[in-house]
Amino acid sequence: MEIALGVISVTDVAVRCCSKLWALSNAWRDAPADIHHLRDDLTSTERFFGDIQEHVQAVELKSRPYKRETWEDSSVQQPELRRLVDDGLGVLNEIETIVDGLLACGSSTNAEQPLLGERTAEVGKRTKLLWLRQLRKVARLRKELAHVRSAICRLLISQNM
Repeated sequence: MEIALGVISVTDVAVRCCSKLWALSNAWRDAPADIHHLRDDLTSTERFFGDIQEHVQAVELKSRPYKRETWEDSSVQQPELRRLVDDGLGVLNEIETIVDGLLACGSSTNAEQPLLGERTAEVGKRTKLLWLRQLRKVARLRKELAHVRSAICRLLISQNM
């Protein structure tokens, strides 16, 4: 009985280990594409926040045509929306800092210049390693950003904007 339980335990650990290694290998292989997809997501999210700011300004300018205000001044009537947009922009800046660091690492030049193929492969490995180290943090920040975007959408729907 103990032998069977031991075999089952070892098998369970082996299966978990293999699945983690498989996920790690997939993340390693897909790292460059994931970084580019993340950059595209960041661009669309920036546009989303910019459109929200422009829309709120336009609505408030229509209600008071003779008093022109900036985004910071117009937040008196929309404090929750402004807070959400500011939170989203903060998260967006954190993710952009990570991505810019990855891309800067990928485009940096070494003091000694090996053959072109070797240099490209090494830069790719370094970028992939950094990406794997930042993967959980980026996933957490993307989840937080999605939460902020959905909260903004709910708020806009509730205000019929």
